[in-house]
Amino acid sequence: MIKVLVVDDEEPFRRLLKNELARKGYSVEVAPDGAAALRLIRESAFDVLLLDIVMPGINGIEVLENVKRINPAIPVIILSAAGQTKTVVEAMKMGAADFLVKPFEEQELELAIENVVEKQKLKEEVKILKRRLD
Repeated sequence: MIKVLVVDDEEPFRRLLKNELARKGYSVEVAPDGAAALRLIRESAFDVLLLDIVMPGINGIEVLENVKRINPAIPVIILSAAGQTKTVVEAMKMGAADFLVKPFEEQELELAIENVVEKQKLKEEVKILKRRLD
């Protein structure tokens, strides 16, 4: 089962994503802010992180920066509002795996999650094969 962490300061949006993803068979945890997200990432393993950019306190870019230090293997999908192109580009340069512009369709979210998880699995398989060859 794919384990997802949803980080967004808007409670109704977190609840909506949690319910939609759980209904699709994902294991979902939520965090209302960057500090809570970083705590959860240190305590648990996640297959993918859905991360809002604009949040009070520790913003999404700062969370992404910390996540890449804590566990660079976690694929991060940035959730942004329209008009945040410059910030999304910055996040992609820092290692975000993908981004979605709010509001997005349920199918877009599911496809993005499947794509980044599959890409991560392929990376792991390549590492294993390289070790075997060495």
